[in-house]
Amino acid sequence: MNYRHPVVTTKQGAVQGSWDGRVASFLGVPFAAAPIGKLRFAAPQPPARWQGVRPATAFGPAAPQPPANPAEPADAMQLLTGSPTLGQAEDNCLTLNVWTPGVTGKPRAVLVWIHGSGWLSGSSAWPGYHGHNLAAAEDIVVVTPNYRLGPLGFLRVPGIAEGNMGFLDAISALRWVQENIADFGGDPDRVTVAGQSGGAVTAVALLSSPSAAGLFHRVFAQSGPVGIAMPTPHEAEQAGEEYLRLLGLSIATAHRLRDLSAEELIIGYQRLVADGGRRRIGAPAPPMHPIAGAPGLPGPVLPAVAAGAASGIDVLIGATAEEMNPFLAIDPASAAITRDAVLQLAARLAPGAAPQVVYDHYAARRPGASASQVLADITTDRLVRLPALQVAEARARHGHPGFVYQVDWRSALGACHTVDIPMLFDNFPAWSASPMFRDVDPAGVEPIGRAFRRAVAAFVRTGNPNTPGVPAWEAYTELRRCTMRFDTFVTAANDPAHSERRLLLPSPQHSPGDTETSNDTS
Repeated sequence: MNYRHPVVTTKQGAVQGSWDGRVASFLGVPFAAAPIGKLRFAAPQPPARWQGVRPATAFGPAAPQPPANPAEPADAMQLLTGSPTLGQAEDNCLTLNVWTPGVTGKPRAVLVWIHGSGWLSGSSAWPGYHGHNLAAAEDIVVVTPNYRLGPLGFLRVPGIAEGNMGFLDAISALRWVQENIADFGGDPDRVTVAGQSGGAVTAVALLSSPSAAGLFHRVFAQSGPVGIAMPTPHEAEQAGEEYLRLLGLSIATAHRLRDLSAEELIIGYQRLVADGGRRRIGAPAPPMHPIAGAPGLPGPVLPAVAAGAASGIDVLIGATAEEMNPFLAIDPASAAITRDAVLQLAARLAPGAAPQVVYDHYAARRPGASASQVLADITTDRLVRLPALQVAEARARHGHPGFVYQVDWRSALGACHTVDIPMLFDNFPAWSASPMFRDVDPAGVEPIGRAFRRAVAAFVRTGNPNTPGVPAWEAYTELRRCTMRFDTFVTAANDPAHSERRLLLPSPQHSPGDTETSNDTS
């Protein structure tokens, strides 16, 4: 074997990666056929076989997406990541990357991490998501796939696009892992599917997908807005019809979608996103995202988890304390929002509580807060933090309790969305352009990050995050709601969300699915 240029034979053909003395990297490996021509808007198909040895030393292009626009609320993730510029190509976007400490020896646990950015943008090629340092430090195999975004991933127009193509891409990547990862030094019987933001929603949703059964054994979900209701097929079709109108098409002429360039499809989607942003102040969901009832996803996620979907799967789930800070901070409409408008939104976000009581509770938590900041805190809890607890509670009720964490360390934008990604991947330099880390010394955050990634890696290996250097971490149960808090000091707390949980969530006799929040928060 050539250690500098290792070669691994996959089911489709041989790939040659690179070795730097610590980790072998295999980049841009196809896991599905090019989604073009008749395969545009179709479920992913196996990649074509190739002859000879295929180079795997360069990342594949990103899926087609709008250019970064940090002024748009929908592009808050671009603001957080520093607005990276990435090459795009529809015909070669379904690739993944593998970082492995070795292709031989004892099989290692595998982490398959799905990027976020609201099903609108992003790529596994972005340096902030590289798995090299995590694989090297924790002796695990890290896999990061791309998937189709926006209309190419989630458009629903019956007869043309059934929806959830991007979700099916994630399942296809997991199937590739099962078929091939042993040859990269990974253990196909210890696969953790993980992700952040939209990627975390995908990871949790996979629990309820029959198509994904047997493809993974653990779920690690970072900051997934699981509380946002997934559209029904009918709602997705309505968004599809509006999208067609913006492109100058109709249901009768929808077949022409396959003739348009990817750039034309993305420009039309930008218009749809802009229209939706004006109607939904502060709503983080784009007009197209995973559809409950479309291929691969039988129904809403929280009710399925409450009913015991994949109850034998290990779960580690959590959030940051101030998830929504950046989303509302860059939205002029949100910045100018009044107290009365927040009261109206609170009535929809927490229909079981008096809006005035909700507002006063959050205002008291942060003396002197603006109405916009109060709204940010309410939506953080209602869409991300508390739904994570509902997932954990459901697991406990079905006899397989999971583990819960919360990141409280405050960056320049507070304990905000994405602040834990460089902690996981140990790559703070890649985030130097992010406003989050303005005037922040990475060395001061490193001990927190080290504890976080060691706990995650322990979970990936064993299904339990307990590890030296982290306080004893109990599973989350309805009697003992243990939450590990990652701040300047890492501590275990019992039910830190007690007041908010009692205020915003329905009584225990109601299904967790009752708390999913409409995308329309205007």
